[in-house]
Amino acid sequence: TTFQTIKNTLKVIAEDELKHAQLSWRFIKWALEQKEPAVTQAIKNGFDLILHGDPLPEPPKDDSILEPHGLLGKNGRWHCQKQACEEIISPAVKALFGQ
Repeated sequence: TTFQTIKNTLKVIAEDELKHAQLSWRFIKWALEQKEPAVTQAIKNGFDLILHGDPLPEPPKDDSILEPHGLLGKNGRWHCQKQACEEIISPAVKALFGQ
């Protein structure tokens, strides 16, 4: 069915994106292992900006009317970004820097 084809396609895309994310984290770990002070500081600065820089603005007006049609609205994207920072990026950065 069309639904199954879409589901399978999205699964392949999600698996591919997961591999990209894992590669990124491995690269960052490798870069830190090189013990180059400027590189380490640049990585710390980047994560600091992501996690503690400009705070996320208030969520945009609820536009979830788009979600039944397969389009995550601005409000949904805002909540996903916030959740990713809190539950994935922040703990990963703490583990990376041994905090």
